[in-house]
Amino acid sequence: MLQQPRVLFVAGNEPETDRVRELLEKHAAVACTGSIPELRTRIRNAGYDALFCPPSFPAGTWREVLEVVEDESPGLPVIVLSPQGNERDWLEALDAGAFDWLTLPVPQQSLLAIVEQAAASREARARWISTHPATAHAASA
Repeated sequence: MLQQPRVLFVAGNEPETDRVRELLEKHAAVACTGSIPELRTRIRNAGYDALFCPPSFPAGTWREVLEVVEDESPGLPVIVLSPQGNERDWLEALDAGAFDWLTLPVPQQSLLAIVEQAAASREARARWISTHPATAHAASA
């Protein structure tokens, strides 16, 4: 990664997700949140390259996170972290608009590659929107 990515991390109560957050903090600028209103404010006020969240947390679910992202920062890659999952969960998340569903534990190199892919995807989308504003507006309507 050329530039340190900015990652928003929705905190849950899973030790596995805490380990992912700790690993990310070594390679990215990580901000944490635990509530939907705070998530909305953070997304609105800062630019992030990726957002990680558990399937559920005390204040919400990954679906609610996707709704906030769609409202506040369409195109922000959302990566769901789960201690369990299967192909059905992954497809459901992708169909709903998530960037990926990762079943934990995730090897460090894989995690960093996903962050890099998410950041590149966000950058490419922003570049496309800036060069195709009429098409982008029509697609989001």
